[in-house]
Amino acid sequence: MNMSNSINPGIKILEKIVEDYIRNAVDSLGIMYKIFVRAKDPNSIEGKIRKKEDDKVPYGSNGKKMQDFIGARIVTYFYEDEELLRDFFQEKFPDYKFEKQETGETIFEPQRRNLVCQLSKISPEAVEIFEELKPMLNHSEIMDSTFELQLRTVFSEGWHEIDHALKYKCKEEWNGLFDESRMFCGLLATLETADRSLKKIFDDLAYKHYKNRNWKAMLRTKYRLHFENKNIRDEIVSL
Repeated sequence: MNMSNSINPGIKILEKIVEDYIRNAVDSLGIMYKIFVRAKDPNSIEGKIRKKEDDKVPYGSNGKKMQDFIGARIVTYFYEDEELLRDFFQEKFPDYKFEKQETGETIFEPQRRNLVCQLSKISPEAVEIFEELKPMLNHSEIMDSTFELQLRTVFSEGWHEIDHALKYKCKEEWNGLFDESRMFCGLLATLETADRSLKKIFDDLAYKHYKNRNWKAMLRTKYRLHFENKNIRDEIVSL
């Protein structure tokens, strides 16, 4: 019997296990971020299968399998933290390499930062729940016991959501619309510039606080970590 993902408690448990693992790992770094974890619903699974078939790279029980039934996304406040997380999680999940789609310096295209992660690296419980779920899922024979981790910044997150819903899933509707496509991708270039401008603003703030001997503000704006809102100890200020 097939069940909708929205009412399947096993899927919710698996989502929670993945989210807790990632949250605990990232919290150890002290950076500012948001996290989203979700399982594909039946319609998304069917759509992904059709797209792979249209692209002539279909899934198969004995070939490439769907590795993002569970998807996790970490959205960082600052772009340099995205680079930090890439190295951090690459060490935790070394069996796969980050999918890194680079573009030319004059081309406006999204840059993917995706990593396939094995559930077995999280806990035996995660694998056990996944195996228990498979008989209740359509197309379970092409699903791998993995989840996909995406990295984005807060500025790029909104653009990517619109791109996925209104461009990636219906590319044929954009055929021949060069100007509109270029303008849409140009917005992403603007957001990437905003990412770097944001860092520059806080670096400048940190230097001004340093010049004014405002050590608490200097540390907060320089390191951009989760600090408790308490005064710095006198011995640290003196140092």
